[in-house]
Amino acid sequence: MSAHTYLKLTDVDIDKIAARVVEMLREGNLVTPDRVMDAKAAAEYLHISTKTLYNLKDKIPRKKYGRKCFYTEKSLLDFLYK
Repeated sequence: MSAHTYLKLTDVDIDKIAARVVEMLREGNLVTPDRVMDAKAAAEYLHISTKTLYNLKDKIPRKKYGRKCFYTEKSLLDFLYK
């Protein structure tokens, strides 16, 4: 017997697993890593200018390190879907 054991999944099994993952994501029960972006990347992500992003400082949580601002993808998505 080899050191690796593989599961044999049918298309039905894969569809069930995918549906459960989507359900867990919608319910917020699945932890996913959060991408961190600087202001330029965050503005591009939202399709707005960096000036507009800075004007939204009271509406989008950010972390400031020195003169640089950083945003998480989750905070940007929360802002979009409020």
